[in-house]
Amino acid sequence: METKVVVSSKREIAAIEALTILQFHIASCVSRKEMFTVGKIFQPTPGLKKRSSTLDKLHSYPFIPLRPDIILSELIFAIELLTGKFGRDSWTKAPKFLDAGCGPGNIMLLAGACGFNPYGIELDTEAIEHAKHFNPYYRNISRRNILTYKDYGKFDVVYYYCPINGPKQTNFEELVEDTMKVGAILLPHLKKSRRIIDDERFKRLEKTPSTIPLYMKVAE
Repeated sequence: METKVVVSSKREIAAIEALTILQFHIASCVSRKEMFTVGKIFQPTPGLKKRSSTLDKLHSYPFIPLRPDIILSELIFAIELLTGKFGRDSWTKAPKFLDAGCGPGNIMLLAGACGFNPYGIELDTEAIEHAKHFNPYYRNISRRNILTYKDYGKFDVVYYYCPINGPKQTNFEELVEDTMKVGAILLPHLKKSRRIIDDERFKRLEKTPSTIPLYMKVAE
């Protein structure tokens, strides 16, 4: 018996195409035995491993690939919320998406397919260099330290996947929350700080099912 895949929107079609590109890239990297800082590109990483590069002293995690399908529904929900399906419909440009600690930018690729204008910040030069081989948005990746970055307020969606080891992760999360603009959406994966739960500046967005919490900043 055949299983039929029902696709409900153009964004899902585009995102599935982006997933196909990622799958092809995974296969080509593995077949060439191309290695990244802590392992094969986009290979699932069981647990968090120590970075072998000079970034160890900054307590940064290595690039830890997230299964793209985990974030896909949240990206579609966010773009539809921002651009009119659930509310605002006054956009003349694509909403700006930021992945803080983006690695080579695999989530940027999905965000672009969903309709965002995707950007990333990353400190590891090896990750940024690798992005040039597959990520059409690689020019939107800037080499920045997420702990001192000052432009979180320029983006409509800010996403991260636990980029720092230790208490500095909490410092980073609260910096993002303090400086992102009103009306922006936060997509925090593996969040450490719990301050946002009782923070009246933020409203948790209801989405079922949801594997990653979504928050909208509603006040300064």
